[in-house]
Amino acid sequence: MLFRSDATEASAIANALSLGAIRAYFQPIVDLKTGAVVAVEALARWSSREGVREPDQFLRLIHQAGLASALFERILDDGLSHLVEFRHLVPDLRLTVNFEFDATLDTDVLAIVQRLLSRHRIPASALVIEFGERQTFDLPSAIRRQLAAVADLGVQLVLDDFGTGYASLDTITRLPIHGVKLDRSFTTMVIDGDREPVVVKTMVAMALEAGLTITAEGIETRAQCDRLIRLGCRLGQGYLYALPQPADSLVNVLSASLAST
Repeated sequence: MLFRSDATEASAIANALSLGAIRAYFQPIVDLKTGAVVAVEALARWSSREGVREPDQFLRLIHQAGLASALFERILDDGLSHLVEFRHLVPDLRLTVNFEFDATLDTDVLAIVQRLLSRHRIPASALVIEFGERQTFDLPSAIRRQLAAVADLGVQLVLDDFGTGYASLDTITRLPIHGVKLDRSFTTMVIDGDREPVVVKTMVAMALEAGLTITAEGIETRAQCDRLIRLGCRLGQGYLYALPQPADSLVNVLSASLAST
């Protein structure tokens, strides 16, 4: 049940979705060895009277209002429309979008993905869908089947926030997971020194043993990048390379390698 202030905020969010005030910002995902941009993550941003708001400031109300599916569709649509432009600069560029489902379980993610890929004439192989580890706890069978069907289209599935304690080997083996995102809390553990933290090594080794591609989040220093490469991480993103930003400014980022940033 929404309190009055929450109900007012939820109404504002619904209006923002319908009017396009919630849109995608983009952050590049790079090959850690070469610095080449291989993908961009579409991140929801709400341009409100209080300024540009990040998801942690409105996701709770999105879920309470039953708008998670609408948010996913909005960001996917916005992201794919810009991907068409981005791929003129980087032909094989992929788009990564976060997926969160409503408690009502009425999200038809397969239909949404099929419709929007067709609308923008983007191949399924160019899309990556991320879903958080916490969502895999008691994952409903209906959602599990839909995610598997999406993967059958050629869309890659990535487990986000890997290592935070919710997912299990069962989750990784029972869903067609292509890769994992190492939670930024583990990236911050990778500092100068003679030995990397054992927990980071363990998480990376587990993913590599399962044949998964590893993306490290929250990379801020070159030293972190170098050690993550030695651990086996292939991809990464973070402030070392670029901040999340609107599509028009990202065009400049895509025009050059970020290896020496």
